[in-house]
Amino acid sequence: SGQLPQKYIPIPNLSIKVPVGRGFFVFSRGDKHLTNAFQQQIVTRPFMNPPPYTITYTGNLFSGPLTVQVFNNDEGGEGDGFNLLGNPYAAPIRWGSLGKENVGPNVWVFDPLNNRYKVSNDPETVIPAGAGFFVRVNPGFKTGAVHFQEQAKVLPQ
Repeated sequence: SGQLPQKYIPIPNLSIKVPVGRGFFVFSRGDKHLTNAFQQQIVTRPFMNPPPYTITYTGNLFSGPLTVQVFNNDEGGEGDGFNLLGNPYAAPIRWGSLGKENVGPNVWVFDPLNNRYKVSNDPETVIPAGAGFFVRVNPGFKTGAVHFQEQAKVLPQ
């Protein structure tokens, strides 16, 4: 529950660094460098049809172990305990190979073909390279952790 600004942290600029292992949500409605882009693409109707543009991600490939802390308000709210993480590897990973502390058995992975989240507790569930996914800290706990390790990678056959 709560308003969008209470659930997400806005980015201050287009050059923000995302911490490894954290997921992020991008709502993008056109090129931000166009004159009056915000007014023309989001505020004033009729909205202009924005031209295509490219979002570029840069950085070093991550390897090795990583522990990401996850949190829970544990106040009985609708979204309590949900954390958006990101697969830190340039390879798919297996859900059941990740270490979990105070984290439930389900993973929520977005399926772009069906435009919805797949919810699974199957340890064989594969999280694509670079994909974001949700986990939930168990009720009754304020914190938890997800442990990524190289052995979680699904290597090509």
